Amino acid sequence: MKCQWDGGWVGCPNDAMDGGRFCQSHTGKRCVSCGNEAVRSCGETGFLVCGADLCESCIHTSGGRHGNSVGGDDSDAKLDALSVLLVGKTLSDACVLCRRAEMSIRAVKVDGKALIVTCDYVPSRVNVVMRGDVIESVESIG
Repeated sequence: MKCQWDGGWVGCPNDAMDGGRFCQSHTGKRCVSCGNEAVRSCGETGFLVCGADLCESCIHTSGGRHGNSVGGDDSDAKLDALSVLLVGKTLSDACVLCRRAEMSIRAVKVDGKALIVTCDYVPSRVNVVMRGDVIESVESIG
C-alpha cells in the first residue's frame, strides 16, 4: 500500500510502513497547530507553498498561521510572505523575483512621497514603498 500522506500539491510515492498509513519519512509527524498526528502538508500558496505539517482538521488561516477555524482570506499571509522576500532588496532585484513568480511590482511611495498610480486592481501586482532604490515595505497586492 502507498503512503497516504497528502503533500499539498502531490502525494507521496513511497510505500507505507507495515501496518501503517504512512512511509518512514511521514510516520510520527505532528501538526504545527494542535500537535495531533499530521496527515498532510499545507498546500496554501502565497509567494511560495507553505508546506507546514497539518492534521485532518487544522487549516491555513490569515497571517500565515494555522488553526482549526477559518480566519478570513489569506491576503495577510501573502503580504507577510512578500514582505519577507522583498523588503531590503533593490527594486531591480525585486523585479527579478517577482517575474519568476509571474508577478509585477510598482512603487506607490518613494522617500515619503506618494506617487500617482492607476486605480485598477491587478491581483498579480505588488505595491511597494521605497526609500531610495530599496524596498522599505510591501503595502498591498493589486
